[in-house]
Amino acid sequence: MAIIYLALLLFFFGYGYYLRYHPPKEIGTGWGYKSAKAKKTQRNWDLAQKTLGTYMYRLAILTVGVIILSRFGPKLSDTVVYLLALIPIVLFFIALVILPRRLPD
Repeated sequence: MAIIYLALLLFFFGYGYYLRYHPPKEIGTGWGYKSAKAKKTQRNWDLAQKTLGTYMYRLAILTVGVIILSRFGPKLSDTVVYLLALIPIVLFFIALVILPRRLPD
């Protein structure tokens, strides 16, 4: 289970850092957030990359909290520990849905 948490943590911190501080400069290039609304204007593109990077940093912090809870909190069953690992993943997909709504038209 620790490998799953570590992979999540590295993904959220690593990709969040990349999007926040070194986002793709041109629309549609590189590995970035590529929704139709994000690709509409350069301003939307830049904002989408930085916003998703910020969301991913927050999810990394949440993942650290889940790790601490699962390791040092009360004894939890394996099922509960796996469900706790799903929380940041589900929130990541919710962020992908919410992000286009936060971009200007």
